[in-house]
Amino acid sequence: MEPIGHFLETVSGPFNPYIVWNMNPVKFPINSYEISFMTILLSYVIYTVVSLMTYKKPFNLDRLLHRGKYVVKSEREQRPVFNWKSQLLNTLIGITSEYTKWDKIIAWGIFFTNFVYQFGVAFVMVVIWNIFYPWNTNLWSHYFFYTSLIVPAVLGVLTTIWFLIGGCIDFKRLFVDLNKRINNPLDDGRVEGNVSLADEAYFSQQEQDQKDAKNPKN
Repeated sequence: MEPIGHFLETVSGPFNPYIVWNMNPVKFPINSYEISFMTILLSYVIYTVVSLMTYKKPFNLDRLLHRGKYVVKSEREQRPVFNWKSQLLNTLIGITSEYTKWDKIIAWGIFFTNFVYQFGVAFVMVVIWNIFYPWNTNLWSHYFFYTSLIVPAVLGVLTTIWFLIGGCIDFKRLFVDLNKRINNPLDDGRVEGNVSLADEAYFSQQEQDQKDAKNPKN
């Protein structure tokens, strides 16, 4: 334990007092946030290194993702009309043309909960307030009581009711869609030549049609 403790103290030393990794018999020195951050960084490194080591030739990503000339007719989308007023907010929140009215309500609700309430009200406003009028212990106890118990409990109840109703509706819609589904025996998850077997015949025909168009027979 001593060599590991000395190593952790040395590594965290330059970041003290923000990061303090001191070994003791009671508490593990690295907290969950730091472990999550290191996991993310390690995932990026492994992904990049393995990609560079296994790279052999350019990969046709458009074919895999059904983009460009490989767009399947059933998945072809209509481009929405660009509007500066709504496009910026929709891009910021992540709303796309596939979103229904209720999907947009959920997206906006999550945005206001996370950004407006948790960041703007429960953090920024509280910080500014305490700069000029510091809270006492009693006010802080009320703050954490409402932000950590009451508000999450209310949101949890509302979310549970919302998901229960929506889940029942979507469950019924699932069977309706399955009944209308056109069965494709090749659509079983198998992949050959970096493309799904369900798409192989369609893409092969698309590529052959393009070759015939470029080189018409005399």
